[in-house]
Amino acid sequence: TGHLPTLLGHAAGVVVVNSTVGMSALSQNCPTKALARPIYDMPGLSSRAPLADFWRDPDPPDRALYRALRNVVIHATQVNGDFCTRSGIALAVAGSGRMFETLSPLEQLLQRHGARDRLEIGTRE
Repeated sequence: TGHLPTLLGHAAGVVVVNSTVGMSALSQNCPTKALARPIYDMPGLSSRAPLADFWRDPDPPDRALYRALRNVVIHATQVNGDFCTRSGIALAVAGSGRMFETLSPLEQLLQRHGARDRLEIGTRE
């Protein structure tokens, strides 16, 4: 046991199946190998090398790509709040309406940045 950011800051790398530890590792610039397909398993973030090769020369994640993914996750796929406190519930309720709009927050983000022309974005019925 220990303080995860400190442990990751000193680790040569981390291997995860599908875990928030992977996002934490990326935030600490720690080389990461995902064995499953979490959202961050992409070239530039997690290692594409076979597991045996990963430990020989692990590459750190691309910082700009990590920041971009983190921003998308925070602003387009998550609702701030919690289910444990009155203030957390109120925050979640106030922020959840955007998830029910015709275009999802992610689709809106892509549209604002011109990606709608490059990607096929369907609307929900």
